[in-house]
Amino acid sequence: MIRKKDILYPLLTLGIIFIFWEFLSQIFHVPEYLLPRPSLILLSIFQSFPVYLPHFFVTFAEAILGFFLALIIGVFFVGLFELSKTIKRGFYPYIIVIRIAPVIAIAPFLVLWFGNGMVSKVLTATIMSVFFIVVNLTKGFSEVESQSLDLMKSLSASKWQILTKLKFPNAIPYLFSGLKMAIATSVAGAVVAEFVGGNEGLGYLILTNFYYLRTTHMFAALFLLFAGGILLFGIISFIESKFFNKYSVGKSY
Repeated sequence: MIRKKDILYPLLTLGIIFIFWEFLSQIFHVPEYLLPRPSLILLSIFQSFPVYLPHFFVTFAEAILGFFLALIIGVFFVGLFELSKTIKRGFYPYIIVIRIAPVIAIAPFLVLWFGNGMVSKVLTATIMSVFFIVVNLTKGFSEVESQSLDLMKSLSASKWQILTKLKFPNAIPYLFSGLKMAIATSVAGAVVAEFVGGNEGLGYLILTNFYYLRTTHMFAALFLLFAGGILLFGIISFIESKFFNKYSVGKSY
């Protein structure tokens, strides 16, 4: 369950960082183009919010679509891995290879093949986040108690029954851990793809403002990116807490 302290302490820490940032920037007269003060960044967000908002929605639409596509693909492949060890031996190493390859090296190919529209951004977000879902689900499936597995086999349960009745329920905590990492990585994947080839989104805003040294606008887009990413992470954490609270209540009866 998410407690008030889990929200309050990070906000207090952020406030302290902003105060020191503002204070030191004024004392040392740091140029705005080099490191703008937090007050100027927040002012830019409020003054130009109608400009930032469409780009915000574009980036997070790409990230969310990529996340859900990664979830579907990840669950599908892990299910296949459990039903066929041959498929797992053939495909699992490539899931690892995808994660090893830097996203900046993958994104140009996707932009080249699928254009600079939303499709290439969604696919980049998917590729970057599917690793965490596959790896965590696979670990969850492998952590099943041997006694429970032997009992299912003694009852002549099929592979599908073992998968759906035993392994998948056991893997749900691992799945949520993977989802929290995947949602953060999907945002990063979408932004990098916007850097490589895009004409909208927060990544596009950061890149175009960099060319003109509009550092305040760059930080404003970055702040919105952080805020949206934290919100998505918080939503997954909230769903996780509600799910396990309901599960524990059900178990107590």
